[in-house]
Amino acid sequence: MGTLVIRIPEDINAECEVFDSKIVKNLLKMLKLKSEIPKPAKKDTLAGMFADDAELMDQVVEWAMQARECDPLRYGENG
Repeated sequence: MGTLVIRIPEDINAECEVFDSKIVKNLLKMLKLKSEIPKPAKKDTLAGMFADDAELMDQVVEWAMQARECDPLRYGENG
């Protein structure tokens, strides 16, 4: 019979002996599925750097809107 070693944090007390290979196979399947769960996306650090400076963000948006009014992104047939 083989040996399966599972390391757990010290603050968790657990002890178990398994004599049935079906239980071990099911446990391994469950652990594999759990490891395949996608991790959450990283936080948006660009937007996050403005979190404490709302006034600066308002000014940036205002400048962008003024630029958009003066210099449109597209020119029509008459432009």
